Amino acid sequence: MAAAIGLPLMLAGLHWELLAGPRAVWFASDDNAFQVLPWMEVQARAWRAGELPLWDPFQWMGQPLIGQGQPAVASPLNWLLAFKPEGAAGWWFLNVYFLLIRWIGAAGMYRLARALGAGRTVSVLAGAAYAEAGAFAMAMRPQMAMGAMWAPWALRHLLRATEAGMAKDAAERRTRPGAGRLGFVLISLGSEAVRQAALGGFFLGLCWLGGHHQTPLFLSLGFGLAWVIALSGDWRRLAAAAVFFAMAAMTAALQILPMIEYGRRAVRWVGTEAPIGWREKIPLEIHQKFSLKWESIPAIFVPGYGGKFDVYHGALLLGLAAAGALLLPRRRAALALAAAGVLGAWLALGPAGGLHRVLHATVPHFDKARAPEAALILLSLAVPALAAAGAEALFRRELKGRRRWAVFWTAAAAVAGVSAWRGGPAVWTAGGALALAMLVWLGGWRSVPVWPAALIAVGAAVVETQPMRERLLPRMDSPEAARYVRLLGAHGVTARWLREQGEQWRVEVDDSVVPFNFGDWHGVQQHQGYLASVTENIYRHELHTEHAQRLFGARWRVAQTPSAGHPKEVFAGADGLRVYEAERVLPRAFIVHEAYGIGNRLHAAGELYRIREEMAVKTFLPGPVPGLERCGGAEEARILEYGLNRVVAEVRLACRGMLILTDTWHPGWRARVDGRPARIHEAYAAVRGVVLEAGAHRVEFVYRPGSVMAGGSLTGLACLAAAVCARRRRLN
Repeated sequence: MAAAIGLPLMLAGLHWELLAGPRAVWFASDDNAFQVLPWMEVQARAWRAGELPLWDPFQWMGQPLIGQGQPAVASPLNWLLAFKPEGAAGWWFLNVYFLLIRWIGAAGMYRLARALGAGRTVSVLAGAAYAEAGAFAMAMRPQMAMGAMWAPWALRHLLRATEAGMAKDAAERRTRPGAGRLGFVLISLGSEAVRQAALGGFFLGLCWLGGHHQTPLFLSLGFGLAWVIALSGDWRRLAAAAVFFAMAAMTAALQILPMIEYGRRAVRWVGTEAPIGWREKIPLEIHQKFSLKWESIPAIFVPGYGGKFDVYHGALLLGLAAAGALLLPRRRAALALAAAGVLGAWLALGPAGGLHRVLHATVPHFDKARAPEAALILLSLAVPALAAAGAEALFRRELKGRRRWAVFWTAAAAVAGVSAWRGGPAVWTAGGALALAMLVWLGGWRSVPVWPAALIAVGAAVVETQPMRERLLPRMDSPEAARYVRLLGAHGVTARWLREQGEQWRVEVDDSVVPFNFGDWHGVQQHQGYLASVTENIYRHELHTEHAQRLFGARWRVAQTPSAGHPKEVFAGADGLRVYEAERVLPRAFIVHEAYGIGNRLHAAGELYRIREEMAVKTFLPGPVPGLERCGGAEEARILEYGLNRVVAEVRLACRGMLILTDTWHPGWRARVDGRPARIHEAYAAVRGVVLEAGAHRVEFVYRPGSVMAGGSLTGLACLAAAVCARRRRLN
């Protein structure tokens, strides 16, 4: 209980400014403020309305929110957004959400350190170190941090599966000497090792549910290396390894299957001149751009070296980790942890390190992780665990060679002292190393408890990381934070006016004035937006052109000046924004009576330009072309209901035609006409079209993607299996 209470209190004390007021924020960056917070706001509104936030209708004519991955819709932590309040209390809620991610990771590191034999005090401080230094601590984007917060939990059960479980299996095999190879396999499938491996795979799968693919990908590689080390000692661990990765895949299915479905039909901005598709590899030069440079390696030891803070782990923590790697009695666990840490640092160098280049060329889709520096999560995972084991081992009375370690820490203190004397930032490192040397020396003469040394080491590391916290968690009244808070809170009046217009018109937003995702944040449909990717069929059309904006219903322009397509001012807000209206815009739902096919989707933009004056009566399709009829007579199409995952339209036709709904065509949308299933055609090679006979009809579009249903079923089975394994082990 002391550990359970002490760890969150320590984190709250270190980040008190996030909780008091709040006086600081974590989202003071373009990606967080312009993209991530609006995604979270969409989810919060959906949960409060009792809807599943599967589809985002507010950007780029509609996007699968869960398929994009980064919104982290499948992460259980994001379901808490249902309780997010409005106004100033919402900022405090988001800060608590941010600290909860850190606490889950720190609690996992505590359990991992305890599994390695460290005491409670050392394990608490190891958890704090995981949350305060290294890649996990520096991950300011929630989707990146949630990809690492379950990693210590996964590693804990992996190590238990490769060690403790095998000892019990050996005893069980001795009780059944005549079982043979087949009998051994059957015993192994129900063994303690397999149960632990299943729990470890479950937590790795939760990392994949965090949203972003980079951190879980590198974690999977590191855990794969740990299993290779385990299998080198006993190939019979293969059953447990297979269960580990199978369980991870099942748990992650709710996120991975929709991500694959969306990725195959999307283009992604990765730093190249134009976005690339699913089958195109991200060039190595892009990976090199986001790699740890050789000249930046000292930043791992020296805070802020070369302007880099996000790779810092601290000399004291690394020194204790080296002691743990050498002194941990469980040699195979020490080897697995040390190897994973080295692998992370090696991969972080990107193409310059060599290994990353080989994996880029040989492993399918490895290129999708375009930021090799994210592999430092493996180093951040290994260092606190080994440091806890090292601190514990250094102060065991039976340990020989204590004086040699005292000399080591004295030398480290001298080096850090020289650095500090010459103007370096290592003064706290020097003091911490000298205190450790004195305590280790005294421990050879009389009993010295471990907590003073651990407290000194982590305390020095905390002081050293203070510049990082000031930089990454700026105060609310600082220029960095105030700019984003002001931007996000400035345009509510304009957004309210747009929502009050009633019909589902889209808005063109001048991103030089409103750089964040205005549509997601305020719940209005934005013509484009600030996204990492977009469906290829929508991107293919030249959305900046007047005829494309007419087709997609961009009636309003939010800006400070008019444009050629939006010349008429209709609203002026007190925030300085004005709303301008387009003269000719097609309704969001209309009827056409002529359709023809195109042989190549790449020609869609040119084809749309060719029929720009006939768009209201004619469409083209990349697939089979249904027969339509031309006729006269009054016709009507209007939208009755418009939600995230459901759209209902009322239509009246004089003869057979096609209803056009100018929302993105994407697999997973289902249509029912008067209660009967109907096919959705890809009209204009981009949006939804349904063929209707003459008369009055009620057309309902519902988003029920098979990828989500299949993925949810697999994830649910994995949760059930994990609960059974945990129950059998009497685990909380």
